[in-house]
Order: sequence, then C-alpha cells, then structure tokens
Amino acid sequence: MAYLLVQQTVEDYGKWRKVFEESEGANPSGAKSIRIFRSAENPNEITVLAEWDTMDNARRFSIPPEVMKRAGVVGQVVIRFLDEVSLP
Repeated sequence: MAYLLVQQTVEDYGKWRKVFEESEGANPSGAKSIRIFRSAENPNEITVLAEWDTMDNARRFSIPPEVMKRAGVVGQVVIRFLDEVSLP
C-alpha cells in the first residue's frame, strides 16, 4: 500500500479541522482511508496518515497553499511518501 504522511502545526485544531473537512483533504479521490493524530504534548501538532490506492495518486494529491493558510497551518509542513512492508 501507498501512504502519505503529513505533519504540521496549526494555530487552533478546531479551526484546522473545519477547513480540512470542507476541503478535498477529508475525501480526496483515490484515498482509501485517512487517519488524523494529535500530539499528546501539543494538541495543535497534527499528523495525517492517508492510505492511497497507488503511489502515483498519493504523489499527485496536494492541498493549495491558500487552503493551508486559511486552516491556520504555521511553520514547516513535513510530507513523506511511504510504502508499506510486511513482516516475515
């Protein structure tokens, strides 16, 4: 499986969640599932893990900078593309 991992800090989780749910971020084409995590130490540090049907679709997905700004994303956003490996 292909995964997209996004780590970001936001001004306010409630504001971010509302914009996320209104944007394509909550239901992107080709995504099989989306999980949202909040840091136990700082609830405004958000990690999103999305499972995709293909790595190509994961790499094509993006949220426009103006949407991220409206959602209150601050600082650097970390984006990683992951391939799942199975244990022996």
